[in-house]
Amino acid sequence: MAEKLKAGSEENMVVAFWSWFLENQEKLRSILKGEHDYIDLILNELSKIKRGLAVAFERTTDTILMTISADGILENFNAVKQLIENSPSIQQWKFIGFRQPVPKEKVKDITIKVSGIKLDPNQLMFFPIVEDDKLYIQIYHNGLTDNNENLINYGSLMLLDNIIGESDCETKVAGYEFYDLSEGNEFIEELRPLTEIRDFLDEYYAVE
Repeated sequence: MAEKLKAGSEENMVVAFWSWFLENQEKLRSILKGEHDYIDLILNELSKIKRGLAVAFERTTDTILMTISADGILENFNAVKQLIENSPSIQQWKFIGFRQPVPKEKVKDITIKVSGIKLDPNQLMFFPIVEDDKLYIQIYHNGLTDNNENLINYGSLMLLDNIIGESDCETKVAGYEFYDLSEGNEFIEELRPLTEIRDFLDEYYAVE
């Protein structure tokens, strides 16, 4: 753990969280056995630092991977960074900041279902807009309506977390706009499938 943190309530709560985690880390391992009440305990402790933080767990051969996420809230990014920078070294645990992108070769296999609506990044299209030196992304979905707009927007952002990672999703793009595919008919040939957005961002920032 880092030797010293700047004074302040949020920083002190980061120290307190990891102290609590160290004391309880043995029983917290039961999360991967279906003891999901322990996830609520972790979220409760994290909420003392910043509301809206999220966690996810995965097991490798001999390690539990715990991802701490800002859950897409930009103002929570600093809290996540401080948590990871000051995370302790615990045998068989590894702590990761922000939801990570899936390997490129798996992007085309991702689908997300939100309230019965299936979103496929191969069928979602995007178009970049640059205004005042800021990059915005327009996302086009075939079948977007006033009734399902919020669900599709939410699901699309979940897909983006998987494709480019939570950090890039929030920091490399100034904002997202969502449209029905029919609204892009005039420049349909310029639209690209959402599966290609990571390559686009790499190219865009390489030029920058």
